[in-house]
Amino acid sequence: MKRFASLRGSGRHLAAAAALAALAASCATLGPGAGAPVPAPSGATAAPRGREPAATRPEPLRIEGEPRFDVGLALDLESVTLDPVKGAELVRLDARGGRLRARVGAGALVVRVESGGAGASWRSGSTHGTLDGGDTLFVGGDGGRVASDPFRVRWNGKTWRGPFKLFVNPRGRLTVAIRLPLETYLLGVVPGEIGALGPDLLEAGRAQAIAARSYTLFYRGRRAAEGFDLFGTVEDQVYGPEESERPLATRCVESTAGRVALSEGQPIRANYCSTCGGITAEVWEAWPAASLPYLVSHRDRGSTTGARARPSTAGASSGAPPSWPPTWGATPRRRAWRCPRAAWGRSWT
Repeated sequence: MKRFASLRGSGRHLAAAAALAALAASCATLGPGAGAPVPAPSGATAAPRGREPAATRPEPLRIEGEPRFDVGLALDLESVTLDPVKGAELVRLDARGGRLRARVGAGALVVRVESGGAGASWRSGSTHGTLDGGDTLFVGGDGGRVASDPFRVRWNGKTWRGPFKLFVNPRGRLTVAIRLPLETYLLGVVPGEIGALGPDLLEAGRAQAIAARSYTLFYRGRRAAEGFDLFGTVEDQVYGPEESERPLATRCVESTAGRVALSEGQPIRANYCSTCGGITAEVWEAWPAASLPYLVSHRDRGSTTGARARPSTAGASSGAPPSWPPTWGATPRRRAWRCPRAAWGRSWT
């Protein structure tokens, strides 16, 4: 049995909103439209000698309604046992887009890989079925559910929101993912990434929510080869069950709903980390990536040589260190994000 915790080391997050702290971008509320952001280019091609390179600007981000994401929870399992709290609709989606639907009551739903890994079978009480290669089983329907939806599934001793997505992967084992609207997903991300919040750290929590939202949109589809958008671990962003959600973190997500950091109309690559030793790195120092105007090296605000650095980041995977300043007011937030003329608001409709 292989969980994401046993996968390769993280190597993921550069400087939180520290990256965002050097933001020469803008913070904006997402509006209507269509399309999805594309990950950063691997590098620019040199222009022919003697000619100026053609100026190209990416298309502004346009999204039709609140986007949904598939978040990977586990890989390469022999069997999975789910317990829909109040029963669930099952949807089997085949490789050609055909759908078969069934309804099961509360109680254990067991999915097992067949001998040889060519498919899987599932059973809940007297109701049962099979999954061929290329089929996907959705437990709870195949649409993302909003935070107020009461649908829940028990798995691994925890309670999870939203429909589960199960399928036999190319290695002949089961992959487990969960499908969620963006804002619902963030309810389980922010507390896991920033740690405990108090009333004096709400601005840090809001900055973390905007960083996580921007990161999610930038990296959408990053793990498509595995059949989902993002890992639910430090490989991308830690996503926890309903028991891990915290009221203040939820408040930070809800009070910044729809707000993202943009550069040239696209969500920024909002890499973040818990600490940086007093000075952040440029993006090309951490990854084989082209330079970005908003991921540049700078010292932490208030740090001095020989003193413990104060994080200027919004994200803190292991929680806020004791040397954090006691309050984050409006002025520090504006200075950190450098977007005082931003359009702030909320709307996915």
